[in-house]
Amino acid sequence: MKITAFPAADGDCLLIESNSSRRILVDGGRTGPFGRHVLPVLAALRGDGTAPAEKLDVICVSHIDADHLEGILKMLDVEMQWRIFDAHTAAGDDDFKKPSTERACDFDEIWHNGFHQQLGLDSDLDDLPQGVDELGDIQDLINTMADLVTATTVDSSDYLTSYANLATSVPQALELVARIGAEQLDKTLNERFDGKLITSGVDPVELDDLKITFIGPTQETLEGLREDWLSKFRDSDVQRTIRNLRKRMADDIADLAAGTVTASEMRAARATLAADLPDEIAVIATAEAGELGVRSGITAPNLASLMFVVEEGDKRALFTGDGAGQDILAGLEATGFLDDGEDTIHLDLLKLQHHGAEFNIDEDFCRRVTATHYVISGDSNHHNPEMRVLDAIVNSRTDGHPDFAETDEAGDPFAIDMAMGLEIVSDSRRSGLEAIFVKLEQLQSGLPQDHMTVNRFEPPDVPVVVEL
Repeated sequence: MKITAFPAADGDCLLIESNSSRRILVDGGRTGPFGRHVLPVLAALRGDGTAPAEKLDVICVSHIDADHLEGILKMLDVEMQWRIFDAHTAAGDDDFKKPSTERACDFDEIWHNGFHQQLGLDSDLDDLPQGVDELGDIQDLINTMADLVTATTVDSSDYLTSYANLATSVPQALELVARIGAEQLDKTLNERFDGKLITSGVDPVELDDLKITFIGPTQETLEGLREDWLSKFRDSDVQRTIRNLRKRMADDIADLAAGTVTASEMRAARATLAADLPDEIAVIATAEAGELGVRSGITAPNLASLMFVVEEGDKRALFTGDGAGQDILAGLEATGFLDDGEDTIHLDLLKLQHHGAEFNIDEDFCRRVTATHYVISGDSNHHNPEMRVLDAIVNSRTDGHPDFAETDEAGDPFAIDMAMGLEIVSDSRRSGLEAIFVKLEQLQSGLPQDHMTVNRFEPPDVPVVVEL
């Protein structure tokens, strides 16, 4: 099994390839990196027609989030452009402009728990739950939360920032479902699962020698998240808060335009808005950095991430999306990877959850789950990977440390594989990524020689490749 971790900015994009040439593309990262680093690889699989074209067996979009969705939408948009071109060419329209972007290879399946599915809606969005007048109610809530990103001066506002991402991500998720539909690319979402949500209760999927076992999300988690979404805009207090916040922000903008307040005065006034938020959001929005692994700080879409173990022979790799460490452990237990009294597991590869964010991983997770390769995709956006998370990983592999892991392989050499590189990171995040690489060098220097290896993207275009 070979795993390629493409640079994806602050997102994820990984290609799993089996020894029998079965392929799964997991997420697409951001549009720019996908076009530069991934599309050429997928176009090479399609080939130039002189030999049989290769393909992807599966595209897996782990959850609703722009940093995982954008690249896949780019691929589907380009495919639609090429199909339109093919149709015009077949009709004899030789003057129709050929798409300028390379065409990716074809794919058989797409796995994704769509936003409409998670809310219990039909794909055409006609069957809305009682009390929901239109999908715009959901979008209005999300947009209001996104507005608050600029309405607070609290440093630890990553939870609010996630709503800014959702303001883009939800329409993108709906666009993905529309793009693959019968009228466009004619693919069926979750076809082998009868078009239903994928949960940890489904049967494992076998693609020749590859075995894919879903460990999350659970049906109970999705049901809870569905109710969480719906309750947010059914609740009269939330609706009143939204209306009041929108009015106050509109008034602020009008006052600023009229010159009655200064920008600094407006920012100071907006710093108090968190007190008007629904309680569970207000607590997180104003929280100081505390302990690792606080599940309540993880957004609903991230908790709904598709998470799965891929096995080929005696090799095992775990793909975690942006899930919570507690949910991953529970999923491993429920699916038998932690059983017979075994409290720990060692993997050949762990795709670290949520780019190494502090809410998603803690010391207990690192003690119980170790890996030969820890793959991390992040460019320092939201400080990911967090320095304390890197400490937790290395401490779990440092013999004699109180947090030394409990697996038999804890003392073995290991690698941290960073999908991003300084040569391609955006200027605004360069200093943050530099600090992360400095941190990794410091951690590496404190260990015996060759105990810890750090791999990363190498210019001009060599992604991290892990051969298991």
